Amino acid sequence: MSGMSQAAAAYSGGLAEQLPGLAGAGIPWVRERRVRAARRLAEVGFPDSRQERWRHTNVESLFEHRFEPAPAATMAGTRPEDLVHLLLDDPRTLRLVLVNGHFAPALSHLDGVPAGVTLTGIAQLLGQEPQRLEPYLGAEIGTADGFTALNAAYSGDGAFVHVPRGVRLDRPLDLLYLAVSGGVVEGQCPLASLPHSLILLEAGAEAQVSERFLSLDDAPYLSDGLTQVQLGEGARLCHYRCQQEAAQAYHFGRLQARLGGGARYEAHHLALGARIGRNEIAVEYQGEGASCALYGLALAHDGQLLDFHTDVEHAMPACTTRQRFKAILAGRGRGVFGGCIRVHRQAQRSDAHLRSDNLLLSRNAEMDTLPQLEIHADDVKCGHGATVGQLDPLALFYLRSRGIPEPQARHLLTQGFAMDLLEAMEAGPQRRWMEAALARRMEAIHV
Repeated sequence: MSGMSQAAAAYSGGLAEQLPGLAGAGIPWVRERRVRAARRLAEVGFPDSRQERWRHTNVESLFEHRFEPAPAATMAGTRPEDLVHLLLDDPRTLRLVLVNGHFAPALSHLDGVPAGVTLTGIAQLLGQEPQRLEPYLGAEIGTADGFTALNAAYSGDGAFVHVPRGVRLDRPLDLLYLAVSGGVVEGQCPLASLPHSLILLEAGAEAQVSERFLSLDDAPYLSDGLTQVQLGEGARLCHYRCQQEAAQAYHFGRLQARLGGGARYEAHHLALGARIGRNEIAVEYQGEGASCALYGLALAHDGQLLDFHTDVEHAMPACTTRQRFKAILAGRGRGVFGGCIRVHRQAQRSDAHLRSDNLLLSRNAEMDTLPQLEIHADDVKCGHGATVGQLDPLALFYLRSRGIPEPQARHLLTQGFAMDLLEAMEAGPQRRWMEAALARRMEAIHV
């Protein structure tokens, strides 16, 4: 048995011991779905490079560690003052904080939430109104991969966001996922953070939500999260996701979005941290005339592998997709992009375009980009493209001829490469944070 298979079997077999302590343990459907998820994990194991979707993303180094699902007690030592340097710069921002995947009310700021809007933790809702979660938690485990099954088996908390019909949440909402070592000492297992979050907007609702994955220390840990987005007819969501995990961390994040008729979904992704970071984005149109715009930027340096994978299902007519992803690879950094748009036979009048552009700043950087279209309808407008290249030597020469030193010239050109994705964001605290985070990372690795 391989190390990955052994790890999957160990996590699957260890559920029985931890099951009584997980949120909602006394709810039959919750318990039954967790058990099914553990069985699924044992059946499929963790993905490896023999699987086409993971061919360029080798995760074997993950199993150098045995991660322990973080109990809620590990957040006890985190104080409000520890978060000051991490907060968005708009005092109106609503903030829901999760530490090692567990909702931390004492660190959150939820005063003045509009009437009818629900912002809370999944564990709290399981104790109060579990029926609101039954359609979502673990409902589709039969097709899950190993990391999704691990999350479904062990996750006991996450963020719950519900905006009712016709309500506009006119203040930014920040979901802040913090990883802390929780006092883990040498010889103990590092921790796994396993949040499962839900963002639900009913018909005509509007919101602007950010999800930021950050660390307060440099200890190794596993971040294995799932966020589900459900938009009703005509709902609008602007969604920001920033992954800035510790250098020794492993980040596997999945986003599943389902869009009702006429819904508008815009998502901006920034990947900067982690030893291995993979973001999977799946969008499914459930109503006619919906649209989504997906943007992503990765900056990888020595020892990093950053991966974006997208799957967009055009299963309804007259839907529109725009995807634009970029990667900047420095040193021995590696990047992967796999993007697929499937246009089903009934999805006539689809309009879908996908592009991947990538910048290599050294001879040792690597990029694998695999844009893909599957079209089964005949009345469509679809296109895709990809580029991998280096800085333009003529542009570099022009800047140097104007007296700009080469390091500064290279920095300006690299910054310009990323600028169109940054400018696609709506002005506000989330954009300012992501711009600043990118600038700090570029400075730290001398890009």
